Amino acid sequence: MSRQATNHIIGQLEALGYLERRAARKGERRRIYLTPRTWGMVKVVHATLLEIQGEWAADIGPDRFGDFMTTLRRFASRG
Repeated sequence: MSRQATNHIIGQLEALGYLERRAARKGERRRIYLTPRTWGMVKVVHATLLEIQGEWAADIGPDRFGDFMTTLRRFASRG
């Protein structure tokens, strides 16, 4: 992804209130900080994922669901 494309996406997320760019001191590079709006969204996404996992575990049983999650983690670690 190009720097320009990345900067464009960051600008859009900043305009929506999901992050902000700040420099610690004048003249330093700006860093990206997540806003309370973002952290609120992260909490909702996490709670939703836990709910879905609970439903799936209830449908196929905790042992099979555990095997499923182990397999997903193995694939994810190959990155």
